[in-house]
Amino acid sequence: MSFDSVVALKDAAVRTGFYCERWRQTDQVQLAVQSGTCSERDVFSIYLSSADVSAAVQALKRLPVEVHLLVGPNWIINSRYVLSLKENMGGMIVTASNG
Repeated sequence: MSFDSVVALKDAAVRTGFYCERWRQTDQVQLAVQSGTCSERDVFSIYLSSADVSAAVQALKRLPVEVHLLVGPNWIINSRYVLSLKENMGGMIVTASNG
């Protein structure tokens, strides 16, 4: 499943039960065309190509923190709650702990 905007990605997550405390579209994620957050604990991002998604995943896996990603064809959700989103949204779970 692909999304046309980061708001559409967030809305899909909310429909599956994700709690969005306060949505802010920030567009600050490198390589992403759009990005935003519901809280300090999550990041939603949309990319132009699967190559950009792959590059972003590799960069996130190198961060000195624990990451929990749900990765789709043109999107990434970075949140501890990605396991609960996968069933309804599809995508692939990617985790890393370098901290």
